[in-house]
Amino acid sequence: MAYVRKYNSDNWIAIASWYDGNGKRHTKSKGSFPTKQAAKQYAAKLDVQKYDGSITDNDPTFKEYFDN
Repeated sequence: MAYVRKYNSDNWIAIASWYDGNGKRHTKSKGSFPTKQAAKQYAAKLDVQKYDGSITDNDPTFKEYFDN
């Protein structure tokens, strides 16, 4: 399950963690949300991606980013 926490005095961060098929733990996070509610909404999106298998910890290459 994804969760949110206070990032600094003004911002919130959303964090999701999961285990791959080999049992290795992965995490993905995004920060600098101005409100706790905004971070919760993003955390919910991370949960959906985690359970449908579309979340990954691999960043796209420069070419892949601009091809899509």
